[in-house]
Amino acid sequence: MIFKKKSNKNCVLKKKTFGLWTYKWGKKYEKRPAITPLSLIYCYIPIVIPVTYPIKYCKYLSRFSVFPRRIPQAVISMKDGKWDRKKFMGAELYGKVLGIVGLGRIGKEVATRMQSFGMKTIGYDPITPPEVSASWGVEQMSLEELWPQCDYITVHTPLMPSTTGLLNDTSFAKCKKGVKVVNCARGGIIDEAALLRALESGQCGGAGLDVFVEEPPKNRALVNHPNVISCPHLGASTKEAQARCGKEIALQIVDMATGKALVGAVSHMDHKDNECEACVLEVSVNSRSYKAVGSVQAGVPVLLELNGNVFRQPVPLTGHLLFFKTDICDPGFIDAFLSLSGVLAAAGVELQSFSASTAGSGEQWYCMGISSLLGDIGALKSFVKEAAQSHFY
Repeated sequence: MIFKKKSNKNCVLKKKTFGLWTYKWGKKYEKRPAITPLSLIYCYIPIVIPVTYPIKYCKYLSRFSVFPRRIPQAVISMKDGKWDRKKFMGAELYGKVLGIVGLGRIGKEVATRMQSFGMKTIGYDPITPPEVSASWGVEQMSLEELWPQCDYITVHTPLMPSTTGLLNDTSFAKCKKGVKVVNCARGGIIDEAALLRALESGQCGGAGLDVFVEEPPKNRALVNHPNVISCPHLGASTKEAQARCGKEIALQIVDMATGKALVGAVSHMDHKDNECEACVLEVSVNSRSYKAVGSVQAGVPVLLELNGNVFRQPVPLTGHLLFFKTDICDPGFIDAFLSLSGVLAAAGVELQSFSASTAGSGEQWYCMGISSLLGDIGALKSFVKEAAQSHFY
């Protein structure tokens, strides 16, 4: 769709004909090529997602329930005219240990639902404080401690350098013999070649896959494996969810046309090309220079770039903010998040929001909205490259 926009000093959108508003449902927008130089704004539909979560959880539950009872195989056998009751002897979920890698909103809800089956839930997350996940009944631990305890493993993380191939030959070797895994998050978090080797050796007893590195997958070895249950990235593919998605798209277009905040934008206009006002500010903090690029959306100042790193979503400059930079190639990259979470918890500071920039030259900036400023930011120096905090009114 092509739109025309009247002048609005509080809007970061380009005046005149400013381009195409694009939407993709259930796609990997974090891996999309840059589209902002073409005056395109790429959005997802955040309001639909919470409504759709139960659909996704049913998908997870279906994987967990069919694994131990071998339901798909039994269905195929019945359709072939057979009655193989002994062949499809199953197992129970009750009393089994579920390892959840990624304890965000989806990981939390999966834990709650699987606990109703009597499963013990343990997990790992570099951001969520252990005391928070403990309130959901999830005991946090390191990945090294988690792998050997799990009967089932499910992943709920974004696909990024630190999570690519998170389950690989090395981690499978540390797991229980016959561990079962589920990936309904992003293809590539589980190394597909390593998974196939683990299935062939019996180290992995089964896999439930809704996502693949290549979609549709040309290599059918995993799809055709007898101990793999796979779907074509169905996720929230229901008529009801798609109807809600269409409604929210229409509402976002109305918000955009009237100059309101672009909720759900994962890219923004190239402020170097457009005609709206973008502010470039250079500041010096603790003898370090920072170049920030920002603008105003719906009357709220937002940060778009920091030292050349573009944030995936505009960061509202309100309240207490903690900025820090890490080296994503550093093997201790994940441990840095754990250590930072520990420092915040020890200081009684709550994490309220989290934003990340795109990776540039192996480095990445993050912004955390926190309940109060840290008394001693020097405590972060041992595990992040740079850190700064400020209060915005």
